[in-house]
Amino acid sequence: MKTLWILPLALAAALAYGETFDAPHSDAEKQVALDGTGVALTPEVAKLHQQAVALLTAGKADEALPLLDTAIARYEKHFAADPRQRYAAASQVETLFYLTGAANEGRAAYIIDPAWAQLYYLRAYAHNDLGELAAGKADLDTLLALQPANAQALNERGFYYQREKNWQAAADDFVKAAEYSQWLENPAERQMMHAAAQRGLGFTLIERGRWQEAEAIYQKLLEENPQDERARNELEYIHQQRAKQPPI
Repeated sequence: MKTLWILPLALAAALAYGETFDAPHSDAEKQVALDGTGVALTPEVAKLHQQAVALLTAGKADEALPLLDTAIARYEKHFAADPRQRYAAASQVETLFYLTGAANEGRAAYIIDPAWAQLYYLRAYAHNDLGELAAGKADLDTLLALQPANAQALNERGFYYQREKNWQAAADDFVKAAEYSQWLENPAERQMMHAAAQRGLGFTLIERGRWQEAEAIYQKLLEENPQDERARNELEYIHQQRAKQPPI
């Protein structure tokens, strides 16, 4: 996890649906519309979130961590009384994906603001910065249970699996990240997350000796961005290794 990419908190424009879903405790202020919007951060948690982001940006992970611990404890308490499946969604596509899937499985579900899920990403970043890798991965696992289509979190967990040399698990996460990155509405963010997923998958394929598949990925990356030196270097490495070892 090398960079801190702060996910946008603005939500997608509303769909033309009039249906709403009860949020925790059936409180009128917590109704959730089928439009990508969801239960927002409480003022207290929003302040903790803002402070933690500022500290992480300043390289003060040790100071940010207790704030995030408090914010996540508030999150868990805030939603504890509601037994339904809870999802964080950043767009109308993601909202429909979760709610439709839950309905097809006969489960009641509702949507919350993705900033709640981001608390786990920020804490994972802090743990990673402090060298606490197992704790960081655990936070990504929790985040992805809450927001399974989070391409950024899938990419980051893929890198954790790479460190463990769990190549199949890493590949699975990178494939999902590449797919879900296409749902991102910001073109620059979409391109960044997709390219990261492809690089991660390419690296994983190299480690498994699957040179041809890895070569195709890096060639595509280089076609999309001729200035991509990482892709160029990986292609050169593949050419060197293919001369030494037969493909698996």
